[in-house]
Amino acid sequence: MMNNELVGMIIIIMEDAAKDKQKFESLFYGAETPMVIFKGEEMIVEMFNESYHNIYHQLDLLGKPLFEAVEELKDSQFPEILKNVYKTGVTYVSHEGMAKILNRRNGLIEERYFDTTFTRIFWDEDQTYRILAIPREVTDKVKFRKQLELSLAKLEEEKVFRDFFVSALTHDLRSPLSIIRVSLEILLKKKGNPEEVFKLAKKMTANIERTERMISDLLDVNRIQEGEWPRLHPYPSSLKDIVEDTLAGLDKIYPDKIQTNISVQQTVGNWDRISISRIIDNLLSNAVKYGSHDSKVTVGLSYEGMNYKLTVHNWGNPISSEEQNLIFTKHRRGNFAMESGKKGWGIGLAIVKGLVLAHKGQVKVESSEEKGTTFTVILPNELY
Repeated sequence: MMNNELVGMIIIIMEDAAKDKQKFESLFYGAETPMVIFKGEEMIVEMFNESYHNIYHQLDLLGKPLFEAVEELKDSQFPEILKNVYKTGVTYVSHEGMAKILNRRNGLIEERYFDTTFTRIFWDEDQTYRILAIPREVTDKVKFRKQLELSLAKLEEEKVFRDFFVSALTHDLRSPLSIIRVSLEILLKKKGNPEEVFKLAKKMTANIERTERMISDLLDVNRIQEGEWPRLHPYPSSLKDIVEDTLAGLDKIYPDKIQTNISVQQTVGNWDRISISRIIDNLLSNAVKYGSHDSKVTVGLSYEGMNYKLTVHNWGNPISSEEQNLIFTKHRRGNFAMESGKKGWGIGLAIVKGLVLAHKGQVKVESSEEKGTTFTVILPNELY
């Protein structure tokens, strides 16, 4: 039976309650729909049926002011609703009203939702108004709808980012491919100059390797999303050599932009050369893209506390503390990146984190106006 039909029937019976009290009580207490009657402005719980009782897990309510017996309702919308209905006599229907109710079985506060009709009624035996409340719980429906809305919002977000991602991917891949094409055109005209041919060949090789790293990023970010680590192929090599060789290739892409601060010599360990290069490439690319155009990016390598520390520092707009906690998430671009207007995939730092964790290391960021932005990668001395 719908709430409004039930309210109408109860009001009719209550108008003649003295003659047919038994009929009213039979309807009230036997109804499957929760019902409660509050007396006076203090909202004393005068009557309630078993269904209403079960909402509060057998809490003793009878004869007590509602908001003293159920303290968690004090800060809800219901005290004001009941007050207005009592004063005005205008019936109020609360649609999906949220109530925080203590589950006395497990001690947890639960958010529950109700469609509730509040109606002022009057009995002839005294001059005190009552409020008849008939709540119908719709918690499952509300939670299902909210979950559906969240899923739809995520799908829309994925669609928007997918379109943006394709655009950014096209933009970023075009750059190294264009360099390779131009270098080839020059190479065809420089056949008699071995030194120039060698320089162009190295530039093309560096950009081919960078394109390969971009493609690897695409493959690995999907593995990370599925909870898998990127696949590593470590072998004994010098971390210092890997860093220097990677920076030599990137210097051809970002000429006069990189400075180094390498303070270690013996760095032989089990390293995945390609993965370390990808970490540096992603961090350096970010630093160049979003850092100050008037300053260089500093790449450092040092040894502290049985670990190697790789740092990439740039000057420019700082990253807020809130964004620092999010930027290592896939498809997450900080406000500083979005406001720059520069294209990006939103996966670079997620790749960095995945590769670092696969090396059993750590990655963090510190950023401020005074000190600039520093990404720090901690790598253990040996990869077992």
